[in-house]
Amino acid sequence: MNKNDKTVLLLLVSAILLLIGQLVENSLLFAIAFPILMFSWMWLGALKNGEVRGGAKYSLLGVLIVWLIGFIAMERMDHANFGKFFGGLPLGTAIMMYVTWFLPFLIGTVAYSIRFEKDYITMDDLEEFSKATDVKMEDLIEIENVKS
Repeated sequence: MNKNDKTVLLLLVSAILLLIGQLVENSLLFAIAFPILMFSWMWLGALKNGEVRGGAKYSLLGVLIVWLIGFIAMERMDHANFGKFFGGLPLGTAIMMYVTWFLPFLIGTVAYSIRFEKDYITMDDLEEFSKATDVKMEDLIEIENVKS
């Protein structure tokens, strides 16, 4: 079984667990399965020749950890107590806004955009793209030289 198959299997298992969590109204199972499902989709998209390159694997794992902590924290907190606020928001909303939305943006999106040309696009990728689209390799290299 290759890495793509394992990732697809993880997708299937987490989707089934997510469905079971919904059907039996188990919010903890849902809070665990949902981040794993989303992580699996992103991991599958980042796989290139059976591996996730460079910093992508660390940023994706970081996003998974943040999501698991955030969703489990929201599920485990006492929602009957409305007196706790953080950053001007009720605690559950603050966890959602500041932890499960904002931190993954920093860990995932910003890290991806900063490291894109170093970790995600190689000369082999440009050559493969050039062959598939009939774009001249010289044109791609010229664009890279202009950006530098």
